[in-house]
Amino acid sequence: MTIVRYSWDNPPEVTQAQLDEVASIKEEDIDFSDIPELTDDFGKNAVRGFENRHLLMRDLAHKPSSIDVEVVEWLDKQSQETQRYFNYVLKEMMKRQQKVCGE
Repeated sequence: MTIVRYSWDNPPEVTQAQLDEVASIKEEDIDFSDIPELTDDFGKNAVRGFENRHLLMRDLAHKPSSIDVEVVEWLDKQSQETQRYFNYVLKEMMKRQQKVCGE
C-alpha cells in the first residue's frame, strides 16, 4: 500500500480528466442515501464562517495559552481557515519535535 501525503502548501493537482469525469456524473446517479434530508430549520441558526473570522481570531487570541495577536494575524494571512491551519502548524511542529526526541 502506498501512502500519499499532501500539505497545505502542496495540494494535489487536479487533472482535466478528473474534472471531466466529475462533470459527467448525472445528479440522479449520485447516491445521497447516507445524507439526512435538510429541514426548513437547518439554516435558521447558520452563520457563514468568513464573515465571522474576527470571532475565531478573538477566540484563538484569548485561549489560556496566550497566543500573540501577531501570530494569529500571520496564521490568518496564510489560510482562510485559521483554526485548521493553526492546528496543522502545531501538529507539524509536534511531529518534528517527536522525531528529534525519539518519541
